[in-house]
Amino acid sequence: MARPPDKFRSRLKQLLGLKRDTSGSLSPQLPPIVVEEPVECDELLKEVHPESGNSQSSRARVLKELCEVVAAKQLEEHAVEALWLAVKDLLQPENPADVRHITLQFLTSLVTGQYGSLKLLRAHFFKVIEAHNVPDDLMHRLLFLKALTLEGKDILFFEEQI
Repeated sequence: MARPPDKFRSRLKQLLGLKRDTSGSLSPQLPPIVVEEPVECDELLKEVHPESGNSQSSRARVLKELCEVVAAKQLEEHAVEALWLAVKDLLQPENPADVRHITLQFLTSLVTGQYGSLKLLRAHFFKVIEAHNVPDDLMHRLLFLKALTLEGKDILFFEEQI
């Protein structure tokens, strides 16, 4: 049994997001545009920077708390580079494994959330993954690589090295 034409039309309009405006003509119903302000990272950098005076474990604790923020919120311009420079010392092989693992988790979240603004920094992060040869960190390195390549779909800037 076929649907009545008016129900079909109303369903089609609903699917297409069309509604009648005051003049009686159909116009698209657009969702409100939400412009999110980028998160400023000055305070974050003070907490995780090596010169902050905080111990490696307290810096790692802050990074663990920031994973959700950097994955979900847009950061200000050049924040990814600044955060990388602030935390790269935590990846040194002589550091405790849990500190390195949390740092790699943070970098994975950072890449996931800020993927669109990484550009050539992706090539640098690939070199970091490649050079970081600590066997205990293999799983975290693979997760970082997975985020860096969009699960293997985007290898731009390091296609020849893979």
